[in-house]
Amino acid sequence: MQLALDYVIRLVGYGMKNNSSALEAWLASNALSVLVWTTFGAVLSAIGFVAPYVIRFWGGSLSGNGDDWGGFGSYLGGTVGPLLTFITVIALLATLAVQRKESRENATERQERDDASAIEQKKRDRAAAVQAFENTFFAWLRAYRDLLVEIEILKSYSNGREAFRGRRALMLEWEQNLQSEIIVGQLLSVEQWWKNGGAEWAPYVLPAELLNTSRSMRSNDWLRSLPPTAKPVANSLVMKRWDDLYNDQEYNLDNLFRVLFRLLKWVDSQDPEILTSAQKWHYISIARSQLSWIELVYLFFNGLSERGIRFKVLCERYALFDNLTFKDAALENLRWHSSGKGATYAESAFYSSIARAALGLPVDSDEIQVKAMEHL
Repeated sequence: MQLALDYVIRLVGYGMKNNSSALEAWLASNALSVLVWTTFGAVLSAIGFVAPYVIRFWGGSLSGNGDDWGGFGSYLGGTVGPLLTFITVIALLATLAVQRKESRENATERQERDDASAIEQKKRDRAAAVQAFENTFFAWLRAYRDLLVEIEILKSYSNGREAFRGRRALMLEWEQNLQSEIIVGQLLSVEQWWKNGGAEWAPYVLPAELLNTSRSMRSNDWLRSLPPTAKPVANSLVMKRWDDLYNDQEYNLDNLFRVLFRLLKWVDSQDPEILTSAQKWHYISIARSQLSWIELVYLFFNGLSERGIRFKVLCERYALFDNLTFKDAALENLRWHSSGKGATYAESAFYSSIARAALGLPVDSDEIQVKAMEHL
């Protein structure tokens, strides 16, 4: 039946400007009108055929002769019969066209319901994935904080020993190894160490005229006043001091850095179907907001070392040092001048606006917050 419909539609529509699909759509939309007008036309045609026959052969009155009625029946079969067949075909065409239209509409509605259901299921799945992500994220962040609290450094004094823990321990190590006063004291001593046979100190020797100026200036001011050619030398000594500190405290720092790096890397590598770029920024900003100044200082030094190259990439991508202040000149010089062992940080490590622009995110942090929350 379907093949017959397609054939008849193509046959009827042959030579028309519109194709058979357009004709079928027109029939489906105007089925009732087509049937009414076709029937009306057929009735008029039948009257047009019957009336002349009755008038011509029966004199305008009904015949009582059976042969006349037999002839009349043959006449109707040859004239009105094709009209009835035509009406039947048109009715069939219209009916099938309507059925096909309804079938397509039903299929479209089912597809729309299926699509809507799939979208809702996808939203539910994504919400569940985000919830699972958040549970892991905050548990991971707590693990980092626990590791930080567990750091312990024992210092011996004339009257005994004292234990420093957590951030206090990190601050103590920085003050005793990396602060400007310590670095200046080292720079003033390396020449003598070198002359006494310490060949490893040769790369850190500064000209005597520069060293003499340090006696009339504060350590921070003197380090800042060094010419550009001397600052990489001072910075290389700072990084040597950092390497010595790390090697001495590796049992405390290694796990701490690794856990935080893995956390940030895990967030950064989330499938975009789970976390958008705005959401990744949002969660890493949460982690960043919990880092103290001294933690950022240690991360800063770590990223400039060979072991922290991969961490440096994340620091620059998410402006990890946006809240880091450079009140110490030894730290400040490393921001702007290389130590000779590696490149300095890109500006995106210190400015969220630059980092956000590189990620294609709005510069306004409030707008990022809105975009992140839209997908939660």
